[in-house]
Amino acid sequence: MKNNFSLVNTINEHISGRIKSPASIKMIEEGRAAMEKTGIPSEGISIPFEYRDLVAADSPLIGNEVLDFDGALRNELVFLKAGATFLTGLHGNVKVPRYSGTDACWLNETDSGNDSAGTFDTFEMKPKRLYATINIGKLFLLQANPSIEELLIKDISNAISEKLEATVLGNAAINTYQPKGFFTGITDDKLVIKGTASWDKVLQLEKTLNDAKARRDTRAYITTGSGIGVLKNTPKIQGFPNYISQDGKMNDYPVFYTNNMASGLTATADEQGLVFANWSDLIIAQWGAIDILVDPFTLSHLGMVKLGITGYFDAAKRRDEAFAIGSVK
Repeated sequence: MKNNFSLVNTINEHISGRIKSPASIKMIEEGRAAMEKTGIPSEGISIPFEYRDLVAADSPLIGNEVLDFDGALRNELVFLKAGATFLTGLHGNVKVPRYSGTDACWLNETDSGNDSAGTFDTFEMKPKRLYATINIGKLFLLQANPSIEELLIKDISNAISEKLEATVLGNAAINTYQPKGFFTGITDDKLVIKGTASWDKVLQLEKTLNDAKARRDTRAYITTGSGIGVLKNTPKIQGFPNYISQDGKMNDYPVFYTNNMASGLTATADEQGLVFANWSDLIIAQWGAIDILVDPFTLSHLGMVKLGITGYFDAAKRRDEAFAIGSVK
């Protein structure tokens, strides 16, 4: 593309009533084509979820990696950092295969093998509408430089990731229009561990996965900001300066934290969520484009433009046995 794409410029053109930049027109066409494949109508400026290839390689304004929702969300979402599987560009409902492996065996060269096939089934993931709003100043929209473009993309990604993360790692009531949270329906008696943090309890989380023969390729812990504080300040053995969490790890496994993880847990409402999992068994699915509805009127008296951000996502655990859920204080 000879012309540089600019999201800020596209929003300004939309406010003026006419999208005229060839780069903007091309980008929106690509976004709407992605939405059409899902059967979901586009409401505003549709931007492809991954559109690095549409940005001119020799662009002096923005680099190929700047305008990339896929990359931005991978940098924001804590469970993607931990190794969750991210499926993008999906069309329609998706049946994800789930396989419980089989036992292999050694055979003599002339022996016939036994049919030891494991169990195979599928679970369905459906596009669920995630909507967020951000407000930007009209003076902000007058700027045109790489840092402004990158900041706007980061704000949009943050708006999406905050809600998606809080839902997946939360305890909101079950409904049909959002993914089920890890702590949804988890009563005190269903927590693998709870109460005052201790090294033995951490090992109990790991034992739960080991006993279930869960895979080991992406095992890691995720907790809250307060939770990591507790783990960093609790000795493995009382009286020794050797703490449960040190240097970003617990028992050699990575530890991540986010304040979007459920907290205020158990009957005492004073415990922090803690999950040990093989995170590649968490599937995050994405459909279509990111749709941006530009509203220059509602907040015009404040000199602001309201952006309504819509994305379509779902999340599900591929194997329940790969997740040990607990809480600490």
